[in-house]
Amino acid sequence: MSFVFILSTCFFLIFLNTLFIYYIIITSKKYVINTITGLNVLLVISHPDDECMFFSPTLLELGKVEYKNKMHVLCLSVGNESGLGKIRKKELEASCTSLGIDVKFVKCLNHPELQDGPKNVWNPELISSTIEEYIEKHGIDVIITFDDKGISGHPNHSAAYNGARNYILSKIPSKSKSSKSKLLRLYKLKTVNIIRKYISIFDLLQTYLIHNYINIKSLFSESPSFEKDLHDKNKRKNQELVEKEDKLLNLPDSFLFVSTLPQYIRSRTSMTYHKSQLVWFRYLYILASRYMVINQLEMVEK
Repeated sequence: MSFVFILSTCFFLIFLNTLFIYYIIITSKKYVINTITGLNVLLVISHPDDECMFFSPTLLELGKVEYKNKMHVLCLSVGNESGLGKIRKKELEASCTSLGIDVKFVKCLNHPELQDGPKNVWNPELISSTIEEYIEKHGIDVIITFDDKGISGHPNHSAAYNGARNYILSKIPSKSKSSKSKLLRLYKLKTVNIIRKYISIFDLLQTYLIHNYINIKSLFSESPSFEKDLHDKNKRKNQELVEKEDKLLNLPDSFLFVSTLPQYIRSRTSMTYHKSQLVWFRYLYILASRYMVINQLEMVEK
């Protein structure tokens, strides 16, 4: 009984701490302001349903009307491994619409060399040129994609990262901040181990402590200087004195996006538009995956 009591107490404390950290993040002004505003943001994914299975907290946060971002989705394949490519493309468009993304900014490719499948090797140079074409057409400022581990270990996910990174490295050869062409930013979604991946919101405590270990203390107080900075920021914004270049140069090295309950419900709803993929284990994923609630993004070094 003593062991059961100790174990139950530990779980209860973890639960309370998770709720406390969740409350701090959702209500903190500093958390809200530390985001991307007024920019063209491109999400690069590998298959239809990646956008809601892995990136919905990011899309829902950055897509808020008050941030005035223009959200784009570039899907590198139609997910035709099972011959359902045409259906999955339409499902992607419906899902993105439910997430607040204009369908005219959703592009889904069906390139013969970018076919869905864990055994299919995607050429990073081809992906790089594909991303370049989209960026030049739409004036993209920020790219978001998988990291080199691809969250689920799928090689198509890793290929999306490798292609985006190749593009960044080819177009930004130096660290000079004088050229506008060198301001494009690339963020990758951090992969966690399988245990953390499937404990949903209960990974928030560990994620938050790792992400903010230096600045934890600052969240419990709002100094006058912060209020002044906020006032000055809003004043500059109202006067339209903040240039896009300044925004890009001052973007943080990492972001932590945590969905509110209404956002989580929207994420689940968007997943239901992928009817062709809703087998039994997808429902388990929706319930258990941290990526339906938590996104931790890290900037890729140039």
